[in-house]
Amino acid sequence: GRDNGSPISNYLIQTRTLFTVGWQRVNTVPEVIDGSTLTATVVDLNAWVEYEFRVLAKNSVGVGEPSPVSVKTRTEDAVPDAAPGDVGGGGGNRSEL
Repeated sequence: GRDNGSPISNYLIQTRTLFTVGWQRVNTVPEVIDGSTLTATVVDLNAWVEYEFRVLAKNSVGVGEPSPVSVKTRTEDAVPDAAPGDVGGGGGNRSEL
């Protein structure tokens, strides 16, 4: 799109899910996506959630209109980050629950 005479300084990526109210900015690598960067990785997403994304460009004039919304994308499931707690046996012999 047009930059109104001011080159793009950086991009912002936003997401929304069924669990959010409106669009939320997401964390990316690199953290700041400068105007010459062509790719970035979105990080810190929740497992097994369906996300939509959009990109906004920013320059000295302000923030432009958002890109068209992406197709919905579901993140993969994740391994547990903790062992189950409060698990006990039934009072039987060793190796029995």
